[in-house]
Amino acid sequence: LGSHDAALLALEEADRKGLLDVVVLDRCPLFDQIGDQPRFQAVRRRVGARAADVLAAFRASAAGSR
Repeated sequence: LGSHDAALLALEEADRKGLLDVVVLDRCPLFDQIGDQPRFQAVRRRVGARAADVLAAFRASAAGSR
């Protein structure tokens, strides 16, 4: 496997384990070379959706506790 494939495999595994850190995916220069890859973009979409769900649940919980 090439280094890009290894990086994508590691990201896909992190995604399966519940990765939530969208900021790292968006801003870490280590991902610049693979950011346009469909596999990376798929991980980014899933992580972004998961993070949005967590944020929405947190906000709903905080609003309900007032």
